[in-house]
Amino acid sequence: MLVNPSILCQLIGQRLMHFRKIVFPSLIWIALSVISMASDPKLAAQWDFNAEESTPLQSHGAVQRDIPGPRPTTYPDFDASNTAVRLDGNGAYLSLEDPGNQSAFDFTNGDSITLEAWVMVDDVRPGEFVYVIGKGRTGSPGFAADNQNWALRIRETGGKVCVSFLFATERKPDAKAADAHWHRWSSKDGFSPGKNWHHIAITYRFGEADSIRGWIDGKLQTGSWDMGGPTAEVPVVDNDAIWIGSSRGGAAGNSFRGVMDSVAVHREVLSDSLLQKRFRREGAEIVEKPAPEIMPEIPQLEPGRALLVLREGMPSHTRWLNQSETLPQVVMSVPIDSLLIDRLPQRYDAWGIRDRWKGPVLVQMTTETQLSPGKHRFLMRVRGLSRLWVNGKVIARAKPLGSSPSGEEPMTPVAEPPLPGLRIAEHRQQEVQGDAEIGADGRCRIVLETLVGTKDLRTDPGEQCVAVQTDDAKMFVLLSARGVDAQAVPLTDVEVTSALARLEASLSAFDDANRRKLAASQDSFWEMRHRYAKSWADTNPPSLVPSALLKSQPAHPIDAFLAEKIERAIVESSKSPPDVAKQFHGAVLPILRDQCFRCHGDKSTGGLSLNSREAALLGGDSTTPAVVPGDVSASELMRRIRSTDPDERMPPGETSLSAEQIATLEGWVKDGAPWPAMPVASEDVQLPPIVADNQFLRRIF
Repeated sequence: MLVNPSILCQLIGQRLMHFRKIVFPSLIWIALSVISMASDPKLAAQWDFNAEESTPLQSHGAVQRDIPGPRPTTYPDFDASNTAVRLDGNGAYLSLEDPGNQSAFDFTNGDSITLEAWVMVDDVRPGEFVYVIGKGRTGSPGFAADNQNWALRIRETGGKVCVSFLFATERKPDAKAADAHWHRWSSKDGFSPGKNWHHIAITYRFGEADSIRGWIDGKLQTGSWDMGGPTAEVPVVDNDAIWIGSSRGGAAGNSFRGVMDSVAVHREVLSDSLLQKRFRREGAEIVEKPAPEIMPEIPQLEPGRALLVLREGMPSHTRWLNQSETLPQVVMSVPIDSLLIDRLPQRYDAWGIRDRWKGPVLVQMTTETQLSPGKHRFLMRVRGLSRLWVNGKVIARAKPLGSSPSGEEPMTPVAEPPLPGLRIAEHRQQEVQGDAEIGADGRCRIVLETLVGTKDLRTDPGEQCVAVQTDDAKMFVLLSARGVDAQAVPLTDVEVTSALARLEASLSAFDDANRRKLAASQDSFWEMRHRYAKSWADTNPPSLVPSALLKSQPAHPIDAFLAEKIERAIVESSKSPPDVAKQFHGAVLPILRDQCFRCHGDKSTGGLSLNSREAALLGGDSTTPAVVPGDVSASELMRRIRSTDPDERMPPGETSLSAEQIATLEGWVKDGAPWPAMPVASEDVQLPPIVADNQFLRRIF
């Protein structure tokens, strides 16, 4: 009697699912994989997230099931109760262990692959490559960090979400470029993130670079091999896991933010006609529209002053807000004399410790003044995306900030002054002029909005200002609450330099007051410490202390406490050879402190701390120890600092350790990663003689 393979698959799947969490999940997966391949040998796996998958996935992090997926009437090819899965973009993912050698997920030259999925993308930030599904590069122990078997990803280009395909080949020691074994294809166009569902797909035949084809919403995309170039070499093949939604141990920069459905891996190139029909949508696309342009309200101003308002965390430095986005909260408001700044106020954390601005920062400079009725010409100088409002209307705009200069672009000509004898705009500063008609009452309300800083560029506004032309058209003066009177600051080198000096004094005073105010939030903590110290001193009167340092003389408990610490330091120092301690504290520890402690000191990003030997040996959230004494190749710390992969190289960003610094850390690990106490000699810590009170007061003052 013949049995329909699909019915057989359902019957066996129902039985096995009953025992899935009890009896050897990996064996169940192998059995189901075999049955699925028998039913459709070209379909390696498909996940629709409607119920228990026949190929079970394990959830990690903030994974939400039963989220509405594409549904009729907008997406008529789906069931009305279709569900999807939401991933938080902060390391959440779904995983599936590879069943072993020559599995349905192993591809080599001559094999065909199609990767497809339906996605609703919340956002993709500039420079990010976000995983939809991939095999390898999980960061799991026992596998190389650059073992990307294959991956379907999305990336941001010009504000659009593009489709991308990535795989790795074996690294060659004689390769000219460090990233030559990575091969990445990306589409040139894409879709806007938001509330729409999109179908994306990649088809490829390994070993045939020209066979690559990318699809978005049933349309074939143009693209290029933008990393490593095309290749006919064999891809990496191993038994690392398949991950949906992330990679590299759950790195946030590679994690999908949004909703996902119908993820599939095929062992064939799906036809153009089939991929064109994959996407069907009824009705108009939900378009993410820019928010209506409305001039910000003028806040209550101090008499005769302007105001600087700062809001951090704008979604992009290339555009203003969309309708679905909200204006970030005000972080700081600073009174200023005129619409002129050349730096932002300092940013401090809740303890009053210097912090960084989180770009892009929305900078709003505003004032209200009186001008003569009639037409007036205004001038603004800004670096990034800007708009100048006068009495509710935008009269001038500036473009978004470009990338950081490389030193190889054409030389920028020196700017011309707006009028003879006036101060010129700074390098890379945009100067834009606009006209506004002032009513009979002379009332003039001005707001300059500009976006400062990006992910790659610091939050530096340059010499940013707004000026207005005098009635005789012979001069521009900085805008302030005073208008155009005898006190107005002309836009000349001498006057602007003096105004900037006054501004710096004002900002410095503001920074100091702000820092002290925030630091005062910890006063109760220090008062508690002081009370505890006083209580301890009151209950520990002077007594004979067996101390070589104090020579067994009556001593105050604090002196005894310090003497005991010093003696303990001497004892600990004697446990290590002086040259070992000198090498560690003079060469090794400065590298760790300067390059690692900011993220892996007390902060312990990813659960990893590197400010003690014990913490470094544990390895934080990773199962791989950061440091394995005596074994450089097994130490995750060394692998990460030597990595050529910009997604995982440490320290992150453009900076990297020098060859000399890496060699120093390698030598330290080879020597067993000693962490000796600071070298202390007895003669260096002898207590000085007690001085007279006036000398003591002068020293501490």
